[in-house]
Amino acid sequence: MSDKTIPETEQEARATASPAEALRIEAAERIIARRLSPDWAEGDQRELDIWLENPANRIAYLRLDAAWGRAGRLEAFHSFKRPVAAPTPQSRRPLIFKFAAAAVAIAAVIGASAYFSQPTMRTYATAVGERQTVTLTDGSTIALNTNSVLKLSANANSRRAILERGEAFFQIRHDAAHPFVVTAAGHRITDLGTKFIVREEPSALKVTLLEGRARVETSADAAKPRATDLLPGETVVASADTLVKTKRPVAALANEAAWQRGVLVFENATLADAARELNRYNTQKLVIADAKVAKLKFDATIPTNGIQTFARVAQQVFGLKIERRDGEVIVSR
Repeated sequence: MSDKTIPETEQEARATASPAEALRIEAAERIIARRLSPDWAEGDQRELDIWLENPANRIAYLRLDAAWGRAGRLEAFHSFKRPVAAPTPQSRRPLIFKFAAAAVAIAAVIGASAYFSQPTMRTYATAVGERQTVTLTDGSTIALNTNSVLKLSANANSRRAILERGEAFFQIRHDAAHPFVVTAAGHRITDLGTKFIVREEPSALKVTLLEGRARVETSADAAKPRATDLLPGETVVASADTLVKTKRPVAALANEAAWQRGVLVFENATLADAARELNRYNTQKLVIADAKVAKLKFDATIPTNGIQTFARVAQQVFGLKIERRDGEVIVSR
């Protein structure tokens, strides 16, 4: 038999998989282990059938199932499940947990969430106006901005993060063998030796590259999956199926990370845009009550907690009226 006709091993399946395929293979591994448990029920099978309706999921499942079969792992599971005498549920369960801890360490994950769960994740969160810096074991750092939630893999061999809400600045030490992957709003950002900002907004995801390179991919479930590589100075705005890339001087983009110093830099910004940005950092909110006032432009550097600073600028520079009531600062003519 030639080398080309030899079926792939599990290691080969993982080595040749794309990042999206790797996630599906991990999910398939958990499913296969769960399927061989005596606790597998009709409800589990229905959920598996639904998951397998996605062709990419089905390919990953069959690929790993075949690799396990060739490696004898499935036989090991089956032989373990075949006791000499039919045990009671109480006597079988300790054996299941013992095997899971020694060989799989995942059988305790119950139900459909097991199919899609990530490796053990730690959650980091900031309240409105707060910032937090997380330092990884390899020296990489992640700075969380106001009102943000980040999940980070607790496994040293799995360099993976999920930005569930808000904004974060990533300064990642590059490792070609173990790329750092960020998932946000259904998209993937892969570090290629990088300093980059990821910001999740209601209608789109914004990724800004300050140094190195990064790859941004739309969701694997997008109608037309797309990917683009970013170079320093480039920003991509990603919606469900599109990636729109722009370029500006790196020095100008650096202002977008000024929140790490506790300030916001506005250049030719409208009062409406500045108010919207400051409102992200403060429980007291700015309200621009006049459409013409909202379009006025200015340059300024304002502390992230500088609601009152903004009000003074509006009053002294533009001669605007400031009114404070019910936790709001209202700006009008």
